[in-house]
Amino acid sequence: MKREDVLKILENPELDNDAKINQILNMRGAELNESNTRIKNLQDTISQKETEVAQLTEKYKDYDTILNERNTLTEEKAEKARQERFSVVLGDNKPKNDYTREGRYNAFNVAIAKEENAGKTDAEIFTAIIDGKETALFEGKVTINMTPTNPDVTPPTETQAYLDKMYAGNPYYKQN
Repeated sequence: MKREDVLKILENPELDNDAKINQILNMRGAELNESNTRIKNLQDTISQKETEVAQLTEKYKDYDTILNERNTLTEEKAEKARQERFSVVLGDNKPKNDYTREGRYNAFNVAIAKEENAGKTDAEIFTAIIDGKETALFEGKVTINMTPTNPDVTPPTETQAYLDKMYAGNPYYKQN
């Protein structure tokens, strides 16, 4: 309601005082109704947006849960693959106790992750880990399984591996 509108009503000679008051009150009532309608619409919009935010938050929680589960499964799969590689290279060798087995497994995991061992077979890595400690770590004679378990390396034959190790320091011997 503007001042000019009220003055127009008050200055209208055709209306008596009661009619003037009623017109002013009606104008004010219409303005209040319009304001209340806008307020209600805004409250509805806010409520709707809050619901959307809650739904999106729930959706992202689900996404995070799925992502965490996927990461866990990926890690479990990688761990299983490492255990399988270790079991293959360990072969029939029996560690003296569970601590020895766990320690060699941990050392094997550290060694296969090192960049310097990237081109080596699992047998070469395992041999380097236990070299000179065979009798302290295992019961009986130690044999290394030469099965290719490192997916990135094709290992030499057992004879080739023996020759490579035997002539490692010889400048005239060419390793493959």
